[in-house]
Amino acid sequence: MTITVAVTKAGKIFVTEYDLKRDREQGLYFQYGIENTKVNVNDFEKIED
Repeated sequence: MTITVAVTKAGKIFVTEYDLKRDREQGLYFQYGIENTKVNVNDFEKIED
C-alpha cells in the first residue's frame, strides 16, 4: 500500500509516493526525509476534486 503526497521545497512542488507501514496500534504511517521521520497518515486531510 502506498500514499501519494505533495511536498513543497524552495517554491517547487514535488509529488512523491511512499510505502505505508503499520505501527503497534495498527495506525498507518510513512517515513519521510533523510532522518526517516515517522509521519502519521491520520495527521492529513483527504481532499477530493
